[in-house]
Amino acid sequence: MNISSAFSISTADIAIGHLVQPAPPSPLYRYRSDNSDFTLKEIEDPHIFFSRIGELNDPFEFKAPLGFNPAIVRNAYTEYCSTIKNIQKVDAEREFSNNEEAVMKKFLSAIEERILNSGVTSFSRNPNSIRMWSYYANKHQGICIGYNANSNPFLWARKINYQDPTTSIDPLEVFFSAPADNFPACIKIISDHISLRKAAEWEFEDEYRIVADRSGKLTIPIEAIESIRFGVNVKMEFRTKIFLALKKFAYRPQLIQMRCDAKKFILTENEITLP
Repeated sequence: MNISSAFSISTADIAIGHLVQPAPPSPLYRYRSDNSDFTLKEIEDPHIFFSRIGELNDPFEFKAPLGFNPAIVRNAYTEYCSTIKNIQKVDAEREFSNNEEAVMKKFLSAIEERILNSGVTSFSRNPNSIRMWSYYANKHQGICIGYNANSNPFLWARKINYQDPTTSIDPLEVFFSAPADNFPACIKIISDHISLRKAAEWEFEDEYRIVADRSGKLTIPIEAIESIRFGVNVKMEFRTKIFLALKKFAYRPQLIQMRCDAKKFILTENEITLP
């Protein structure tokens, strides 16, 4: 196994990690802007998109502090060379000792590249957040899509831990010090620290996310979409485009128009039908 692979939590790894945590609540919601062609395409050709981690808007994403024990890196490097590259362990150890600084630099660079090129898609438990409608749905002009989280791939969504880090961990030490049959627990420890952690300031999002080993599009059945909420300020032109996209399907998700309750400063819902 490439020693950097421990830091790219793939969809398969998330599935394994899921064994040690409960299923996500259903439905899960995703706010989408009206000023992006991608939003309409997600309805016309049902899919979700995994964004490249290196392009996320939060500079602290996947940046939780890590520490690496050179002795453990040496063991990992030696094991990798002997099992994958068919190099004798004594020769691999000598190569590491003679080039420790260069090997460590290459190792850390591989980890960073692997993380940055992974993909992530995010959801929320809350479809009525005034702030998220403002931030992610273009000032309440977009939509909020509700997905059935009891089906793939939403079943693998994991809850974000909103906690500012207080210490670093050594992911390799987590793996090498654990029993061989404790892999799911190892994945959970590492993902909780790296891929499922955000600053406490973001807690209002109530986020669940799926992390994959690459970015890109993942097709889903139209039946995975349980509901579509239209923002308070949605333009009729955009809403009509969504209606037209839905008309080609026999299945009909629940449609909801958001309203403002000025007396209480809360968002309310009014169910509507496809014309």
